[in-house]
Amino acid sequence: MTCQNCAKQVENALNAIDGVWVEVDLKQNRAMVRQKEQISVEKLCAAVEKVGYHAHI
Repeated sequence: MTCQNCAKQVENALNAIDGVWVEVDLKQNRAMVRQKEQISVEKLCAAVEKVGYHAHI
């Protein structure tokens, strides 16, 4: 992510998953993910990669 628009795209992609709340920190290049129920890492990473960014834990 290089700009606030990039961060917002990642945030929106993750927030679109039911039961997930995300805040993206552009400076740290990280997302703080809160979940109502356990969601697989693979599903979270797939949502980020679907909008064109690389994700890892």
